[in-house]
Amino acid sequence: MAKNSGEISWKKKLFFREEFNGDLHLTISKIEKELTHSQRFVIVTNYETLLAIDTKTDDRLDCTSTDLPKHYDFFLPWAGMEKARHQNENPADVKAAEKMALLFDVIKKDNPDNSPEFIHQLNVFLSRLLFCFFAEDTHIFLENQFTNAVASHTQPDGSDLNNYLDKLFTVKPTHASSGIPQSLPLCEWWFVSR
Repeated sequence: MAKNSGEISWKKKLFFREEFNGDLHLTISKIEKELTHSQRFVIVTNYETLLAIDTKTDDRLDCTSTDLPKHYDFFLPWAGMEKARHQNENPADVKAAEKMALLFDVIKKDNPDNSPEFIHQLNVFLSRLLFCFFAEDTHIFLENQFTNAVASHTQPDGSDLNNYLDKLFTVKPTHASSGIPQSLPLCEWWFVSR
């Protein structure tokens, strides 16, 4: 299994070394560079501190031996359960979220109502707004359909935007045979109904 006492080398699985005299960090770095059997995990310990590297994900663990149970998820791949890997957020998504937060702050500043009803209405408004921007960007809506509609059918200061979105989100698809005419600016939004 291993050439030296205090070591275990298991091909494609584990390289383990006891280290009582040297620096654990230097030892694990050296082992990581010299691996020859593609071990998934490298572990170095003096039984007080444990260092580990998952060579597939480049995750690292540095903990006391007594805290090891708190980090069981680090070793889940041994049980066939890969750890979830989250990608970094798209910079455009981060920027959009920041702008929505800024909009929330501006609306709250101009409307200091903290009642649960107002907060709920504000959240609904922002959710609808976010949906419309998303639908425009992903081509659920026609190109610039939402942006142009807001520019054409609402006041420049946005004072009637909430009412416009309320109408937009309550429009129901109707057939010509129903005899119920729809408001022309809203009839093109049949897919936004509740």
